[in-house]
Amino acid sequence: VVQIAVASPDHKTLVAAVQHIKYEDVLANAGPFTVYAPTDAAFNALPAGTLDDLLKPENKATLQDILEYHVALGVMKPEQMSNGRSVGMANGGNVKFTVAGDGTVMINDAKVLGSVPASNGLVVVIDKVLLPHNLAQILRAQPVSQRPRRFLFQSGSSKEVAHIIRQKYSSPPARRD
Repeated sequence: VVQIAVASPDHKTLVAAVQHIKYEDVLANAGPFTVYAPTDAAFNALPAGTLDDLLKPENKATLQDILEYHVALGVMKPEQMSNGRSVGMANGGNVKFTVAGDGTVMINDAKVLGSVPASNGLVVVIDKVLLPHNLAQILRAQPVSQRPRRFLFQSGSSKEVAHIIRQKYSSPPARRD
């Protein structure tokens, strides 16, 4: 999954964010994962100053939560993205798929532009950054200068899912002598 994003000229911001929180090894492991990959244009469409704020060291946990909201365990093939389907994400949140009459697939309010199979999953290219509901409301309601420094999701389930992912996919493979 990581190699596909790194090779894409349209995903430099996503790759930088993944590297910033040191998730490149997590996403390079066995998986399988479905990564909903916002384009650089999607990141540029965030409210002014948001991306710069997210890359600050004190906001690392918020960026981590946002990126985990773009990852589902398992492979969600395009034909499985059915109208009304809800899928749990790595941060414990859920996304919802809708399919328009013309076949356009949406994940929350992001349009699915295409997908690329990877050796450890699937990369689904989307045109918007997916934001957990509580964070999306804050970003719309407050100017950058008035936002809280950290948006930590208090749900036990999101912390548990993130912990499981880190445990399962962050450890180096066992040595075989």
